[in-house]
Amino acid sequence: MRLPIHAIFLSLLTTNIYANVRLPRLISDGMVLQRDKPLKIWGWSEPGEKISVSFYGDIKQTVASNEGKWQVELAAKPAGGPFEMLIKGKNEIKISNILLGDVWLCGGQSNMDYTLNQLDFFENEIKSKEFDEIRQFKVDRFRSDTLCSDVTSKGWLPATPENLGEFSATAYFFAKEIYYKHKIPIGLIGSNWGGSPAEVWMDEQSLIAFPEIKSAYQELESSIKEREKSIQSREAKIPQYIQKAKDMDEGNGKYQSVKFNFSKWSTVMLPEKIKEKDVITVDGTVWLRKTVDIPSEWQGKDLVFEATSIDDADDTWVNGELIGSTNQHDKIRHYTIPSKFTKLGKLFIAIRLIDYGGDCGVTGNFRLGYNNTFFELAGKWHYNVTYNLNTFSEYTQPDWGRFNNWRPSKCYNAMINPLLNYSIKGAIWYQGEANASRAYQYRTLFPALIKNWREKFNQGDFPFLYVQLANFLKPDTMPKDDPWPELREAQTFALKALPNIGMALAIDLGEINDIHPKNKADVGKRLALQASKLVYNDKKIVANGPYFQSVKFEGERAIITFKNEASKLVARNGELKGFALAGEDKKYYYAKGKIIDANTVEIYCEKVLSPLYVRYAWANNPIDANLYNSAGLPACPFRTDEFEGVTYQKYKID
Repeated sequence: MRLPIHAIFLSLLTTNIYANVRLPRLISDGMVLQRDKPLKIWGWSEPGEKISVSFYGDIKQTVASNEGKWQVELAAKPAGGPFEMLIKGKNEIKISNILLGDVWLCGGQSNMDYTLNQLDFFENEIKSKEFDEIRQFKVDRFRSDTLCSDVTSKGWLPATPENLGEFSATAYFFAKEIYYKHKIPIGLIGSNWGGSPAEVWMDEQSLIAFPEIKSAYQELESSIKEREKSIQSREAKIPQYIQKAKDMDEGNGKYQSVKFNFSKWSTVMLPEKIKEKDVITVDGTVWLRKTVDIPSEWQGKDLVFEATSIDDADDTWVNGELIGSTNQHDKIRHYTIPSKFTKLGKLFIAIRLIDYGGDCGVTGNFRLGYNNTFFELAGKWHYNVTYNLNTFSEYTQPDWGRFNNWRPSKCYNAMINPLLNYSIKGAIWYQGEANASRAYQYRTLFPALIKNWREKFNQGDFPFLYVQLANFLKPDTMPKDDPWPELREAQTFALKALPNIGMALAIDLGEINDIHPKNKADVGKRLALQASKLVYNDKKIVANGPYFQSVKFEGERAIITFKNEASKLVARNGELKGFALAGEDKKYYYAKGKIIDANTVEIYCEKVLSPLYVRYAWANNPIDANLYNSAGLPACPFRTDEFEGVTYQKYKID
C-alpha cells in the first residue's frame, strides 16, 4: 500500500534518522513569536548533537536526546521586528523576517475555516492597505490515530493581496481590529476543519469523562471501513454519472434557448432544497428557467452570477450562451455575464442541475451582482426533470447510512499536539454547529475542551474567546424547542464555568439559507471587543450586549432585569420583540413589551395571564429578536425554565 505524502512526511519526523538539524514547520521564515513570554524553540537532529539558538541577543545551547529531540527556552522579548534567528548544529539554519507580537490560535469548524475569497467584498478588501504585520499560519487538514510531532502547511503568510484570499475571514477581521488599535504584530495559527465536532479536538485523556462518546463511535466502527470503500468507489464514477446525465438529457440544445417556451413547467421556490416528490426521489437532471429584468443602471455592464451552492453539478446559460459549469456542490459559483447580454435589461437564465446523490437544489446566496450591489434571484423558478440516473445500469445509489469519520481526538493528535510548545496569547473558537444535536452534553464538553487546551499548552488560563451560534434556518411562527438555542445556552454557561473567557454574539448576523453567514467582519469585530476588554484591559470598551440577570412576575407581567454595560437598552426597528411567556402549562406564546429603563424591560401576553417562565430569542432563527444596548450589541438569548429540551435524549452520533 502506498502511503500519502503527508503520512510519509509525518512518519519521518517520528524516526531517529536526522542527517541535519530540522525544525517544525511552525518555526520558519516570517513567523510571529509571542511577545512578553518565554519562547520555546525545538526540533530534531542526530542524538547527542550540540545545538545553539541565537535570537535578539539571547544565545541558548543544548544537546539532542537519545531520540534526536532538542529544545531551548529563550527569554521573553517585547513586541517588534523584523528579526533573524540562527540555529546551529552540524548545519546552520537562518530564519528571517521574524516578528514579535501576539499569537492567536484559531480553532473550530467551517465558519472559522471560511476564507476571505469566499466573501462578496473580497476584491475591495485586497485593495485596502496591506498588513504585512498580520500573518497567518494555516495548518493543513489531517487526522491521525496517534500523536503527531509536526504539521504540514504553506508556512507563515502576510496579509498582502496575493495571500489574503486564503486567510480565515473571521480571524482576519479580528486581527485587523486589534492591529488598528494596538499597532502590534498579530500571528494567526489556523487549525480548524469544517464539520468537525468538539471531541475530535480533545486528547484521549480528557474524554475519559465522556464514556458515551467512545461507545457511540465504537458502534460505527464495524461498518465504517466497508462504507469508506463503497463511497470511494462511487466517487470515482461521478464524472461518468455526470456525462451520462448530459448525454441522455432531452433538453440538450433547446432548453437553454431564449425562444424556448417553459411556461408550462412546474414551479419551485428557490433558494431551497427542491422538495417536490418527482425531484427529490430522482438522481439525475433537472432544468431550471427564469427570466429577469435587471436594474436600468446595470444595462450594458458586466455582471456576476453568484450561487453559494448548487447541489450537485451545474451548467448555467444566459441568453442561450454557456457562462459557467461546476461539478462540486459546495463550491461557490461566480460566473461572469458579459455586457453584450445586459444591454436590453432582460436576462434569460437556464440552469441544468445534475444531482448524483441525496437532495438537490440551490442554497445560500442566489443572485446577480454588480459593483458590490446585488439583485436577488430568489423566488419562483420553473423546473423540469429530464433524466433519471436510476435508469443507468452503472449507477450506484450512495450509502448514506450511519457513517462518521470524526473519531475522537484525531484532529487533536494531528493538528493541535504539534503546536503545544509554541507560545500563544490566546485562542479564538468558532464551533458548535456539529454538536447542536447534543447540546446538553456541550454544557460540560465545551468547558472540558478549554481546560484540555490550557493544560496541554501549559501557559496558564490563557484567554479563550468564542462565537455563539448565529441565527440560522427559517423563523418559527410559534415558540418551540430547537437544538440551536440549547447549544447557545450551553455556550453561555461556559462564561460562569471558567475564568478568562469571552463570548461574541452572532444572533443577528446569520442567514436563513446558509449555515455560513457572510458577515464575518462583525463577527471578527465582536471577538476583538472581547479581546480589548478581557486581554488588552480597555476598561472603557463595551464588549457585551445585555445579559439576563433576574425576572420578577407581577400578575400578568414579567419584569426582566439585565446586566448592561452601555448607557441604555434599545428596541431596534420599533416594538420590542423576541420574548415569550409560559404559565403553569409550560406552553410558550410570544409576548409584547416595552423598555422601562437602562436595565429593565416589561413584557406581557394576553394568552398567559399568570406567567411563570420567560424566554428570549429562543429559536434556531429568532429573526425578530431586537433588544440591543446603545453600543449596538444584541442581547444574549436566555430562558428561565429548565424544561427538558430536544437534546436531553440518549447520546448518539449522527
